[in-house]
Amino acid sequence: MHTVQLIKGGKVGTFGDIGCFSMQSTKLLPCGEGGIIITNQLEYYERAICLGHYERIPNLQTEAYRKYKTTSFGFKYRMSSLSAAIARVQLRHLDRRNKDRDQNVKYLLKSIAQCDGIHPIELPDYIFRGYYGPPYVRYQANDLGGLAKEKLIQALQAEGVNVRDDAPGKMRENRDSGHLTALFQEQNHTAFARPETGKVNYTEGDLPNSENPRNDLMTVPAFPDATQELLDQYINAFKKVTGNYERLLDG
Repeated sequence: MHTVQLIKGGKVGTFGDIGCFSMQSTKLLPCGEGGIIITNQLEYYERAICLGHYERIPNLQTEAYRKYKTTSFGFKYRMSSLSAAIARVQLRHLDRRNKDRDQNVKYLLKSIAQCDGIHPIELPDYIFRGYYGPPYVRYQANDLGGLAKEKLIQALQAEGVNVRDDAPGKMRENRDSGHLTALFQEQNHTAFARPETGKVNYTEGDLPNSENPRNDLMTVPAFPDATQELLDQYINAFKKVTGNYERLLDG
């Protein structure tokens, strides 16, 4: 639900035994806080509710979990009733909202792709994105006389365009790759104490593609409710900046 919605007509999350979807306030299907697990396996369903509930699951059918019907696994992770009610209503509108986002993004990317140096990342025809995350655009500096990406972004932002220097693998705050952050370096979380986890050391250089994300990418918004006027403002800003790039060059 974060990115791809459909692959060859099949809904992502239904391919395997379990699918998980977050419904935190900024997601495509927001309900305040919470999530959904979908499965067609009774055992997996009951294992999940043993983790999320207690004192409310007296009718467990899986023999291995019946002994937990009173205490469950000792946790309560169920979402609030209000959030669940909101989610049920929001679900009715999800397909329409995804379609609107997709149309807005396609219109924007197709238009700015006509600007020198701007190359949106293209998806195969059999993939339908949901655009929780923003779409990536590749910038070819040589097309604009070697203009630094930072200067291009500054100029676009000055025109009111919400464009950001970003790429897969870049962490928002300190730009460290995930496996080099304190959580994975210090390994103080209880998950690292589980025997099946084993001892894993993450060192610099282990994942070069993650540690050195592409520096030619930037993002534009995936508008859920953009007007035609707003989209055209973005397009005109790209045309203006790229059409006058020589004024931004050093010397």
